[in-house]
Amino acid sequence: METNQRKQLSKIAGDIELVIEHSKILTTGYNLFTGKHITETDYLELSINLFRKDLFDVQFELEFDSDDFSVLDDFTMTLKNALDDKKEVYEYCMVSVEGVTRHETNRKGHLIDTLQWVISNLAHSFGIDPIELKEVV
Repeated sequence: METNQRKQLSKIAGDIELVIEHSKILTTGYNLFTGKHITETDYLELSINLFRKDLFDVQFELEFDSDDFSVLDDFTMTLKNALDDKKEVYEYCMVSVEGVTRHETNRKGHLIDTLQWVISNLAHSFGIDPIELKEVV
């Protein structure tokens, strides 16, 4: 993977981090700017669609049979699946030394967890850090 592509992935990771940390104020700003009244969950869905597109743009520049292409394909498919899988309640299990703990979350929590997974795996798979962006406030 070339330096330019790594920079693109760092920027995407920074944008994802920004949305995770400031989704409420970003939703408010979006609503004021557009005159719409969408929920924070709707804003996360719009953002995920944009992140999928951005990741796909980087993926498109890679060799089809490369490991990097395959990893980015997993990310774009995970984001697509998160958008397609619409439920009221999501259940998951956490495994630790104390045992298995069952948890539940709503759609917003599920989308945020998915975005956090993408950031973590971008860092792990490509050794990139999110580009620091200016505060939203």
